[in-house]
Amino acid sequence: MIRTTITPLNTDMHITIPQEYVGKQIELLMYSIEEGKQKTESDDSALFNLLSNAPEMKDEEYKLFIEKQKHFNQWK
Repeated sequence: MIRTTITPLNTDMHITIPQEYVGKQIELLMYSIEEGKQKTESDDSALFNLLSNAPEMKDEEYKLFIEKQKHFNQWK
């Protein structure tokens, strides 16, 4: 995997694909670092509230869930 950051000087970019990637599907992502850091404190508090107010499973419910999950995995 190749991961790097750049600061473009204009709107054009040329990339060279490594030989081991030729013929394979590759994914290119482009976003500004600032975009990735736009998470706010209100996002954190909203997530905390969501998780804090979520229903909880009792031990017996969890055991039943795991048993059903095992049964489902046998079907796959």
